[in-house]
Amino acid sequence: MDLLESAVHKLESGSTDEALIILKKLTDSGQDDVIFNVAQVYYNFGFLHEAEQTYSSLLEKYPREGELLHLQAECFIELGEDLKALELLQSIDRSDTFYLNALLLLADLYQSQGLEEVAEQKLLEAYDVNSKEPVIWYALAEFYHHQGDAYRANIHYERILQNSDFIPDHSIYFHYAESLSLLGQFEKAIPYFEQGLKSEFNLDGLFRLGYTAYKAGNYEKAINTLKKLQVADPQYSTLYPLLASAYEYTGSHDLAISTLKSGLKEDEHNEELYYLLSKLLIQTGSMDEAEHYLLQSFKIIQPSLKSSQLYIDLLKEDSRFEDVISHILNVNQQYDEIDPVLDWELAAAYNEVENYSEAKALFEKSYPFLKDNSEFLEQYGHFLLQEGQIEKAKHCFKEALKHNSHLFHLEELILDLENRL
Repeated sequence: MDLLESAVHKLESGSTDEALIILKKLTDSGQDDVIFNVAQVYYNFGFLHEAEQTYSSLLEKYPREGELLHLQAECFIELGEDLKALELLQSIDRSDTFYLNALLLLADLYQSQGLEEVAEQKLLEAYDVNSKEPVIWYALAEFYHHQGDAYRANIHYERILQNSDFIPDHSIYFHYAESLSLLGQFEKAIPYFEQGLKSEFNLDGLFRLGYTAYKAGNYEKAINTLKKLQVADPQYSTLYPLLASAYEYTGSHDLAISTLKSGLKEDEHNEELYYLLSKLLIQTGSMDEAEHYLLQSFKIIQPSLKSSQLYIDLLKEDSRFEDVISHILNVNQQYDEIDPVLDWELAAAYNEVENYSEAKALFEKSYPFLKDNSEFLEQYGHFLLQEGQIEKAKHCFKEALKHNSHLFHLEELILDLENRL
């Protein structure tokens, strides 16, 4: 075993001090190829300052050597000294064999700094220099993938996948599949997710396969995939709404309900699960159980508008307007800004319990925010009629018709009101 191998072995076994003594001795040997290898060992084991200084000593002898400039730049990037890295990379001559590597590293560096356009320019320059290099195709594909430009990403992913000599790693299958999904090509994406999962079992990849199968309308595959994910990680809470929905599409409402209940056992603070479960229970006629889960969620989580609306609608079905009022007043106390839709619901509830002064004030308060909502305008118009304000009521009905021309019954009502005047 030579000295360099001995140093590596000692680093791997935890004898760091002994290894560093050996590496220092090798650095002092004056043999450039040995010093170069020592620098690489320093870098690979995380001794970045030592690696940078070793490359620097070699650059004193070979100041224009592209590989050394590139490697020293990598050290500076890892050390957080991006400006020094930029300076080194930009100094590499176009004729140098490491010029392409420099362009790719510059692109990564600019992208990490949020300079997306500059990063793209560097990648396109690299492509112009050598358009047949698969590494550049991959860099462009990954860049566009992270930009959300699925169309351009796919152009390069497809070139790579057609080149059997260059498959960088399993992530290409996932990223290509994700780009296909973004383009709505769900069926085509499925086998690439599956290929990626063969290479590496990946929870997020498994979820994305389930989601893609769901979007493709392949609910059985979605169910089977998401059940595997549930077994692998029951706390992966985003699987439960999707799995429940897939069950719904297959007509398995009981399984959908039990799935959402299982999700709540794993994540009792997940409002979406409470909402979906309560909504499904209402659809299946289990009103009391739905109310139980909604009230339970309100104790744990600040109610969202959609959860409040679901509960309000449930209460209105039983004409429990006092409970509607109580709920909305309680919700309003929890928010700095009150949603005008809740003010509208509160106005309607006060009207039902014959507290007309409160109803009037709340309808008036809601009007500026909901004056483009035909349903609100119609209801407010009927309240105004009840108050004897025929002109204002007629105005609301006309505005409602402007926003929804299918409210034919309002046309008749407006004509009737005009005949009364």
